[in-house]
Amino acid sequence: MWPLAILALFRLLAVGSAESKYNVTYADLDKCKQFNAVNGYNYDAFFKLTELDNHNLDNETIVNLRLFVVASKDAHILLSDIDSVIPEAQVYEIVVGAGGNMFTEIRRQRKKNPLKTKTTKNVLSPIDPLPLRIRLTTEGLIEVGIEGQDLPLISATDKNVTSVRYLSFSSWGSTQAKWFYDCETEDDTVTELEVYDPTGHMTPKDKLIYALQMNASFQAPDWETPIEMQKLVFTRIAYDSWKNQLETRLMFRLSWRDNRSCWEPKEHSNITKVINFSAMLWAPAINVKDEKDYQLTELIGTDHFTVTYDGQYEWVSREITTDTFCALSSSDDWPYETNTCDVAFSSDLASTPLRFLSDAVSMHPNLIQSDWIVERITKHDHLNEEGIFLFNDGSPRPEVVLRLHIKRNNEFYDTVLYAPYFSEFFRQG
Repeated sequence: MWPLAILALFRLLAVGSAESKYNVTYADLDKCKQFNAVNGYNYDAFFKLTELDNHNLDNETIVNLRLFVVASKDAHILLSDIDSVIPEAQVYEIVVGAGGNMFTEIRRQRKKNPLKTKTTKNVLSPIDPLPLRIRLTTEGLIEVGIEGQDLPLISATDKNVTSVRYLSFSSWGSTQAKWFYDCETEDDTVTELEVYDPTGHMTPKDKLIYALQMNASFQAPDWETPIEMQKLVFTRIAYDSWKNQLETRLMFRLSWRDNRSCWEPKEHSNITKVINFSAMLWAPAINVKDEKDYQLTELIGTDHFTVTYDGQYEWVSREITTDTFCALSSSDDWPYETNTCDVAFSSDLASTPLRFLSDAVSMHPNLIQSDWIVERITKHDHLNEEGIFLFNDGSPRPEVVLRLHIKRNNEFYDTVLYAPYFSEFFRQG
């Protein structure tokens, strides 16, 4: 497991101790099962609490968990009565290091209805495992604590306690998290750092990935790093003129270069490329602007990376759904109106400008459309100088605007409105 390897080598080089920031030893992690949350905000796997080997309860406790997590931010825990995700379901969602590792929150539903929020700046670490204790009592007391500390990290009370039978983990955006769960209780076992060889039984590919992880960073490079949109394919475009809402589904392929991930092939069994590389490292965030709510929404659909020996990355997304505001232009030509809807993309940093290739944008051959159809898509560059969209340094935000030129599908209305009329006319004639 790579977190053990990183922890071992880091401590050997830095402090020569087998313990981390929170006195976590390798023996602690070896007594746990591991789950890697690498697919963004998706609860992919559910673990039944009654099937865990080390979920010890008493008459007053519903949940009693010992966990460890390695992540830079946004470590999500879901406690649910069912083994699936249902919108608006009553669950307990605990987010440690939310908001870029600034606060921790206990929620009554996914992404909303917080019971308690508390500032916990830099509580998570991409190197040091964070030991957590999570407890839910029959009286509705929810406690999240750091093992070894007297006071809980955060606690809340829920008068209407929900049933909890399953545990799940997630991350957020391009952030990835390594979770260690179903951990045995503490004992006096100590693993000596000097005898631990993290690469002893690794394949050449695993050794290379381990080396990349050791040089990984969760921060963008200090130099300008252009992000190139090589391909963006729309799979669904649906315009609701009553709600002034445009729904799009899309997939894209990005590329960028990060020389912090370069390697010499001859030193790694002549490996020149790693495919489906799921790693805990920095990746660019791409946002879509919503004019109505004046906000930027990150496109969350990270799958896996491909990286070559010269530090060239490629990221192919999964299908992503976006909803943006698009007002209907006034017209007296119903049902033959036309309209334009803008979808504005941008990067989250001034140092990582987003650039589209000239032929990057296309529509899927089996594009799903509504009663409005797309005639063409044009690309425009725009410098957004509105205060709310400025970068942190106060500079304007460059946007790539995809303008969808749409028209109402009058064939649809001909079928719905006129066909019955003519059918009745000829029947009577």
